Amino acid sequence: MDNLISKIAGSPVTLVNTNNYLQQIADNVVGFLNSIAPFVYVVVGVALFAVGLIFIAGSDRAKQAAKEKIPHIIIGTLLCLGPTIIAQALTTTLAFTS
Repeated sequence: MDNLISKIAGSPVTLVNTNNYLQQIADNVVGFLNSIAPFVYVVVGVALFAVGLIFIAGSDRAKQAAKEKIPHIIIGTLLCLGPTIIAQALTTTLAFTS
């Protein structure tokens, strides 16, 4: 079978060890999530800062609009950080061992 696959591919074919491949995927996912999490925190911080400024210096109408934005900021934060935290927990919990 290996000879047939090599002839079809035109070069020697080596099969990837599935456990190493899955571990590499898990490491890539965790690395990506770790690299993107600080940006989510910055966006949330800027949004809350902007809402705070509106509460301090805004008109009554702007303050009412800011009150309506706070739940959206919280829900957006949970939607962004929730899956990343869950994915990190799953990838660290599931160990791909042979």
